[in-house]
Amino acid sequence: MIYSYIMSDAIETEIGAAVKTLRTALGLSQEKFAARLESGLATVQRWENSAFKPSPAGLVKLYKAARDVNRPDLAAVFIRGHVIPEGLPAIPVAVQALQIGRAHV
Repeated sequence: MIYSYIMSDAIETEIGAAVKTLRTALGLSQEKFAARLESGLATVQRWENSAFKPSPAGLVKLYKAARDVNRPDLAAVFIRGHVIPEGLPAIPVAVQALQIGRAHV
């Protein structure tokens, strides 16, 4: 199933800043952070620059990484305000992805 979700520009920018803050908190280069998340380097760069919104699975990985380093403030950014699929009530995308088993983390 293909997921679509709504992400405002403000949330997308906030996520970009949170990705960079998380990576810095972990003390990782973009390359090592991408490897930890099983993502590509270009993907991490696009997330940090707010040029690309994370997929639902990517948001779950970011959420878990933030939780693992005890950063609930960043974890909250990764699950706030997303709708999946369009038209459904607001349910945090990371939580829903975990509940329906679509996230591979």
